[in-house]
Amino acid sequence: AELCLKSAAAIRKLAYTTVAFIDNDKPAAPADLEAFKQLGGIVATWPPGLALEDVLFRTFPAQTISEMIDWAVEEIGLERVNQTLTKAAGGKPTTIDEIREGFRILGEYSPDARALLGAAARTRKQGWFKSISKMEAIARQFLGPRWDTSPVFKALIDHLWQAPG
Repeated sequence: AELCLKSAAAIRKLAYTTVAFIDNDKPAAPADLEAFKQLGGIVATWPPGLALEDVLFRTFPAQTISEMIDWAVEEIGLERVNQTLTKAAGGKPTTIDEIREGFRILGEYSPDARALLGAAARTRKQGWFKSISKMEAIARQFLGPRWDTSPVFKALIDHLWQAPG
């Protein structure tokens, strides 16, 4: 968040309308946020404690989640998906097949499964979408066409449309 706000402040100082869109899994320092806002910058962020990947898996419909899981397995491999799930589960061996089986039984992803998927997807340096090209693919395939199926995502986009400039 600090680097994003610093870069956004530099752009804002050039008199451009500037929005700093930051994750909220590790909240930005209040002083940094306030300094950027004092410049006239606009801050957009997810609910407390959440990063983009959390929002994707916690708030999008089950069908979209299933498709994002399939995409991750195909793009980064089953082994890495399972490794990140185990890491996100605190070392407890966990597989995507177990998550899928839970969905098959319940007809929905449980809140715990959704939280685990988000945490696994944002695993530092091993995240499922942690490259520009992968996140662009996710945005084109899932977010763009379905942004309004997630109340949290829709609220943030609506907020951005209300921003001046």
